[in-house]
Amino acid sequence: MVTVHVFFDKGGFFSDKAISFIENIEPKKHYYYFQSNGYQINKEINILNNRSSLIELLKKNKIQKVVFHSLHYFQLSLVKELKKTNNKIIIAWVFWSFEYYQLPFNLKKLYANNNQKYFYRKLISILFENANYIKNRVVSSPFYLLKRKYSNNLKLVDEFYSFVEDDYNRIFKDIQIQYSYLPYLDINDLEVSSENEVEKNKIMIGHSGSPLLNHVEVCDLIQRYDIQSECLFSLSYGNKKYIHELKHNLNSNFSFNFKILEKRLPLIEYYKTLNSVSIFFLNAYCQQGLGNVVYFLNNGTAIYLSEKSTTFNFLKKKGFVIFSIENINSKDDIRILNPTEVESNKKLLNEMLNVDFVISKWKLLLS
Repeated sequence: MVTVHVFFDKGGFFSDKAISFIENIEPKKHYYYFQSNGYQINKEINILNNRSSLIELLKKNKIQKVVFHSLHYFQLSLVKELKKTNNKIIIAWVFWSFEYYQLPFNLKKLYANNNQKYFYRKLISILFENANYIKNRVVSSPFYLLKRKYSNNLKLVDEFYSFVEDDYNRIFKDIQIQYSYLPYLDINDLEVSSENEVEKNKIMIGHSGSPLLNHVEVCDLIQRYDIQSECLFSLSYGNKKYIHELKHNLNSNFSFNFKILEKRLPLIEYYKTLNSVSIFFLNAYCQQGLGNVVYFLNNGTAIYLSEKSTTFNFLKKKGFVIFSIENINSKDDIRILNPTEVESNKKLLNEMLNVDFVISKWKLLLS
């Protein structure tokens, strides 16, 4: 099967990882179309330079499937054009998260009460972004705020791939399409060697400087229950205004012991710095930070997630020992894992991210 893979981001670990999976399984048999300028190509791959090249191949019946690695609302015009050109084409959506949860009809639900100003700033940013897409003829109409209209457009999608099945259940609850489990990492990506045994005695709150992580709610818990462990905040990237405000808040209003990680590191080096984390709080109300979550499951770290996130519900159903931030009512509710719980989480994770199993799921995407 000849497949085109469409990327919109400007490159990063997960985009590179996807291309590596594809090229290792079927080298130089696939095409890649990068809709965003500035993507750094470090592999010899078949590249389509523009949209017309993609349409031309489709007209010649040389393409059977187009895979969108994240499918944004403004890419639906391309999906429509593809289906109009060849209604037998298979459209696959590899889900990331933000392309759905940060749409206007979902956006407000992602921010804690003390973070609502960032909701309004994000909403204004989205509307300006949409105006630019109209100006540049990427889309032909104003941004649709209605969920029903968006869902109707999603009927053009034939296959949906994600790590968290609950994302599929939430998006396509009224539409029946094919779902397949697909991880971007395998267990080898999580194995970090260390010369010395590292004591796990730190707490980490969030994985970036995004207001979607609602840090202050967790900080209130740490202060209220007088938790003595050093708390790490990874703020090497994210919303600059939010990071500045969070730093000021930490210094002015909280007295617990904390350290800010400000330097962005390669993934393996980053994981090495997290070896000492015994408890991880991720207070996102939607699927976020899966790379960090699976690393900490493998690391034997106790993970606290919001019950509002699909990740929490998915991992609970799979049998992982994880905890709810909303259920913390005393100091005793914040604890590390015991050895049995650590091994149980590692065993389940190894089954889900076994190398051969992961490759088989990527082969399914390419079939």
